[in-house]
Amino acid sequence: MKSKKPPPIVGAQRDKLIVALLMQDMLAAINLAMRVRKLKFTLDYSDDHFARLYLEAPDIPPERIMLLDPRKHCCFITAPRNRELFFATVDIIERLEKLGGKLSLTGDRPKQGPRRALLQVYVDGATKIALTLMDVHKGKVKHDTSFQLPDGTTP
Repeated sequence: MKSKKPPPIVGAQRDKLIVALLMQDMLAAINLAMRVRKLKFTLDYSDDHFARLYLEAPDIPPERIMLLDPRKHCCFITAPRNRELFFATVDIIERLEKLGGKLSLTGDRPKQGPRRALLQVYVDGATKIALTLMDVHKGKVKHDTSFQLPDGTTP
């Protein structure tokens, strides 16, 4: 009697599984860096067709660290000039790299409604699905000091 081998997990199901398994660890790593350094992310899509991600800390003016050009589908990453913000950015990037993640600013255009900018973590091994940290519609600004899991808890 032969036992059948179960079919492998492929496609979007595989991506969802990878993201779901790493989601809590990645959010905990980002939140820890933000809590220790008292950081705040600001996603601004209010001025023109460029979406901007700003990083700020107490007594330090906000600095742009990412710029999204949705027409060219490009995310431009800029190192902050302020030393504290630079080391905070490096800290977040290194924490995510240990878990196989990369922070990026992307955009999309839903079938209905205005364009949207999304701050996402891309996970190694997942090609179609990413972990969305925050999103904002065109003409709006959003601030965040910690990110939450889909069930509303903060790791």
